[in-house]
Amino acid sequence: MSALHLCVIAPYLQGGYMGEIINHIRRACATREYRFTLIRTNSLGEFSLNLGASEFDGVITIRNAASPKMVEYLQNRAIPVVAIAHDYFPLDVPIITSNNAKGMDLAFNYLVERGHKKITFIGDLSQYDLRKRFERFCELLDENKLQLTDKSLICVDDTLFTGGREAAAHFIKHVDQVDAVICGAGNTGMGFVKQLKAQGVNLPEKLEVISFDDVAFMELITPGMPRIDQNLDQVAAHALEALEALITQTPLTTHTLHVDPTLIVGKPATAERNWQMRVHELDGLNNLNYVDSLVNNSFELTHKILNSNLDKLMSLAPLFQQHMHLACLAELKKDKFNRTRLNIKKIFESASAEVLLLDDVENLVPIESYPGKAFKDKYGNNHPTLVHFPIFVDDVLWGFISVFGDPQRASYPTSFTGFTGYMDTIAHSYSLLLSKQQHEVESETTEPLISDTPDILTPCLKWDLETGGVVWNEKALEKLGFTTDLEKSIYRNMEVFDRVHPEDEHNLRKEITLSLSHLDRMNTLVRLKLAQGGYAQFRIEGEVVHKKDDRAVIYRCVISQIN
Repeated sequence: MSALHLCVIAPYLQGGYMGEIINHIRRACATREYRFTLIRTNSLGEFSLNLGASEFDGVITIRNAASPKMVEYLQNRAIPVVAIAHDYFPLDVPIITSNNAKGMDLAFNYLVERGHKKITFIGDLSQYDLRKRFERFCELLDENKLQLTDKSLICVDDTLFTGGREAAAHFIKHVDQVDAVICGAGNTGMGFVKQLKAQGVNLPEKLEVISFDDVAFMELITPGMPRIDQNLDQVAAHALEALEALITQTPLTTHTLHVDPTLIVGKPATAERNWQMRVHELDGLNNLNYVDSLVNNSFELTHKILNSNLDKLMSLAPLFQQHMHLACLAELKKDKFNRTRLNIKKIFESASAEVLLLDDVENLVPIESYPGKAFKDKYGNNHPTLVHFPIFVDDVLWGFISVFGDPQRASYPTSFTGFTGYMDTIAHSYSLLLSKQQHEVESETTEPLISDTPDILTPCLKWDLETGGVVWNEKALEKLGFTTDLEKSIYRNMEVFDRVHPEDEHNLRKEITLSLSHLDRMNTLVRLKLAQGGYAQFRIEGEVVHKKDDRAVIYRCVISQIN
């Protein structure tokens, strides 16, 4: 397998979740001598540009960083795809995810065993993992004969430090009515604890807090806080193993693999667990001169590069020898046949920046084969690493800065996290410097198949197949027994199969797949889980309400209970 070329598609490249998974996969690829491409999409469910796809032997998406349309494109060309923490149904994509229910069991039982009964969950329920954790939290309250009240949940708008601080400001009003808190994400937990301490709350004597995630940042901000480690090294390893199995046509033992999390009390597991990945970063970051160079050049170097219109981009190369051997700037353009192409405008080498002729047909490269034959003939096609950084102008994708790396040319270890951080700053700042939108990708309109009037009185759910988003209307939620505003807020965006009886899931997936493929109606019976527990029989009538290029993009399911 030494010649394999694998691609990871992620919305962002840093952080305790994305960054850790990406680095584990990147180091594993280097150990196996695979070529490695990384695409930053800056979005969830939207990126559909098949960038360099003709080169890939397999793709791993983190969450839904690639749109269903792009995943379908890859599969139609026999390029296997594995997803981390996202279900691409009706596409058949294996899923690797942390076992959110077991993680909540560990957190909840830890608190209950310590005598806590008045427990609050804090999290952003728009996110798949956190919603799954909260659903299990509700079940555990019921199993332990504890009541779900308006103080059982504090919803936040993100998983950032600021979200935790805002939650603390809300929580302080009824701190005496709660004795323990579960934070659904690490940054939320850190912000929450720091703000409460600033307001004089004595932790953990007055209030005990446990959080999901185990990242190094937590040892700086909230040392000793109990946490649920998602074991992201195992998530990355299983994703890579599943992709290798698909490439070699080895049958997978399961479609969805849940990685068991670990309860961490006291000493963090991060340093020991990540030693293989972190040692390569630490070789550079333990060098004080190197760290000083990274910090002190972050403003001056990036501004000189931007002021040169990117011509001085490779002045960063000495800081990142392993990751910056060559780079190019490409803009999305239409050719004379109105086909979308990437126009390579500049190529950056260590001592020069070559500006290419805009009307040179060799530099208008098909998206799938980017950077194209002319580039490969001149600069080779065997760079071990390639990272694509998107450039947006007025929220429209303008093009990419692509950076080719060759670790064999490096004389000392350098930081991949530092490299992506610098390049993200440059790509974002370059977007701001482009004074007007220089190219707008022609938008495609959707064709309504039937009248799409607002569904107010009819119990139904709508499914956006391009982004994977699902919205249940109030009448549908009430049919399942969700009647309060709190419950409707929690379950409004739950996945279609969250409520389906396990024995009915296969048949329903089959029926929906047939309906979508033929743009036809569906009428079937299925058992759905009720809010109070247990299942009831429902009739589901499905129909395509919008299509684009003879494919369904919006699907509606009307549900009615069978008495």
